[in-house]
Amino acid sequence: MRLRGTGFLQLAVGICQVPWDHTQGECIGNDAESCDYYSDGNCFQNGDSNPGNERWVDKDKIGMEVNMKLRQVSFYKNGRRQPVYFANIPRRVYFAAGIGKTGATCTIIKLARRKKSSFKRGPSDIKAEWKF
Repeated sequence: MRLRGTGFLQLAVGICQVPWDHTQGECIGNDAESCDYYSDGNCFQNGDSNPGNERWVDKDKIGMEVNMKLRQVSFYKNGRRQPVYFANIPRRVYFAAGIGKTGATCTIIKLARRKKSSFKRGPSDIKAEWKF
């Protein structure tokens, strides 16, 4: 999934174990059922911060690769994979985007199924285990 946000204060993209109910006021990544890549570069899951990814701003293209065979999710900024990724993700996930401002928009540019993962572990990778 790749997307572009406009007019936002803080934008987060991620996955959820159950459909995300934004009406409860919780952000993606602040509970045990979701993780995110926040625009300040931090990744959150179960409320825990996992720093290490680059900050992103309006017009950046953010990607997310979910590999259900390896049960992991990795994030991309403008085509470059970011170091923080989550392993041991739930067996079923939903995609989510959180926008921190009324009237802000988010455009999903592409959603595709790949035959082969592009993930290749590197020396600077930061593995975060999903905490149920």
